[in-house]
Amino acid sequence: MHDTNDDDDDNVVGAGAYNTPEASDRKYGKFILPIQFRYVPEWNGLDGLREFLTNWQDGKARHSQHEGSMSFTKSTKGEWVLKLRNPGVYVTRDKLTFGGTDKQGRDDQIGHFGEGMKLGFMCVLRAGWTVRVVNHDEIWKIVMEHSREFGTEVLAIHISRRQTGPAGFFEVQVSGLPEMALDELKKRSLALAPPPPEEVLTVPAGEILLSDRHKGFLYVHGILICALPEPSSFGYNLNGVKLDRSRRLADPWDLKYEVRQALDAALLRNLLPGPRIFDILASDMVSMESLALQDMFCKGSVTAALRAEWEARYGGLIPVGNMKDSIAATGLGIKSRTTSPVLAKLLGIEGLDLKIQAKEARLQAKRLWGFEELSTVDQASVLWALRVIEPLGLDLGKFQVVDFPDEAVQGTYNSGTGVIRIAQRVLQDRELLGVVLVHEIAHRAGADGSTEHLQEIQAIAGKLLAHFVV
Repeated sequence: MHDTNDDDDDNVVGAGAYNTPEASDRKYGKFILPIQFRYVPEWNGLDGLREFLTNWQDGKARHSQHEGSMSFTKSTKGEWVLKLRNPGVYVTRDKLTFGGTDKQGRDDQIGHFGEGMKLGFMCVLRAGWTVRVVNHDEIWKIVMEHSREFGTEVLAIHISRRQTGPAGFFEVQVSGLPEMALDELKKRSLALAPPPPEEVLTVPAGEILLSDRHKGFLYVHGILICALPEPSSFGYNLNGVKLDRSRRLADPWDLKYEVRQALDAALLRNLLPGPRIFDILASDMVSMESLALQDMFCKGSVTAALRAEWEARYGGLIPVGNMKDSIAATGLGIKSRTTSPVLAKLLGIEGLDLKIQAKEARLQAKRLWGFEELSTVDQASVLWALRVIEPLGLDLGKFQVVDFPDEAVQGTYNSGTGVIRIAQRVLQDRELLGVVLVHEIAHRAGADGSTEHLQEIQAIAGKLLAHFVV
C-alpha cells in the first residue's frame, strides 16, 4: 500500500490483549548486539530490507488470523518511509540473540537461523537509512555506536516503553529511503508489485508465474531469492524450498522437487498453457521443467494435449527426432518435420512413431490396377490366381493388384477385411505368384514366421494338392 500521510501514529501504544510479559518484568535501556559494522560486507541496504520483508511475510503466514500490512509514506524531504506491520506479534528479548528464533522446523517460514532481523538492522544502517521498531508497547531505536568493551562499532538497540496509542502489533519502520530503493524493492517483492491474476497459476506448492518479468526467477513466500540455476520458461513462487543462510541460494535438490511438484499439479489440473508446454519440450533443452514434463507425459496423463498442439501447428506431418529418421521418412514418401528427440519420442507414444508410420506407408497401395488396365499376360496370371484361391473359400472379389511404395513388398493380406493384395510385378512369374498367394493367405492364422502361420502354409498346400492333383 502506498501512503502519503506524514502523521506518525506509532510513537505511543497502549496495553495489548495478548500474552506478553508484564511491563514491570521487562528490562529497558540499551542492549548491545556484538555485530561489527563491516560484517557480511557483500550485503547492502536492499538485503536488509529483504530480511524485514521476509520476517513480515513469515509473520503473516504464522498469524494468518491477522492481516499484515505494508505502507510507504513520503516524507516532507521527498524520502520514503517503509512500514511493515504484523498484528498479534510480540518479539521477546531472547530473539535479539543470534540463533534466537522459534521458526526452525516450520515449512511456512522463510527464516530458520535467527539472524535475519539483526543483520537487516545493520545493513539498513550501513546504507545510511534509519530504522526503528514498534514492538507492542515498546519503541526500539537501532543505531551503530562505538563500544568501549569491544573496542569497535557494534549494533545497539535502545528500548523504551510507549505510553498511549494503538496496540497489539510488531512494526519495522525504515526511513530515508531514496526512490531507487523503492523501485528495486518492488522488483524483489510480489506483495509490492503483484502480477495480474491471469499470469499466476496457483498450486499447492505455491505459484507458477507466467509473465516474462518473472521468467527464470525463484521467489519464496513472495520474496525474490535468486535466478533459477537452469533455463526456465516460468518463474516460481514456492512455499517449501529450503534456503541457505544468506537466503540467496536454494537447496538444489529441494528446488527441483518443489518445481516438479508445482508442474505436476498444474498439469493434472490442466492449468499450464498447451503452447508453453509444447515449446519447452520442442526446445531440446534439458532442464528441471523439461524433465518433469517428460515424465508426466510418459505416464500418459496429458499426452492428448501435446498431440493436439502438434496437429494444430503441423497438421499431418510426422515428428522425427534426428536427420537419419528425416531421410528415412523422405525415402518412404512420408512428410515429416524434425523436432527435439524428446518431443518426437513422446508423440510416438500415441501412435505417431516413425517406424509404425513407415511400416504402414510401405504397405499402402500407391495404385490400384483395374483388370482392363493389365496386359494380356498379367490378366492371364490374375485368372490363374483366382482359380488357385477359389478352393480355399476366399472371396474372389477381394483380390487386388496394386503398386506398393516399397518394391520389396510383394503382397499383403488383411485378416480383418479379407483383402488380398498382390504387387503387379509379381504377375510376371507364376511360380512366385503362387508362393506369394500361399504366404499371404496363411497370415489369416498368424503373424509372419509364427507357428500358426507355418502350419497354415502347410494346410493350404495340402488343400491345393488335393484339389488340383488327381
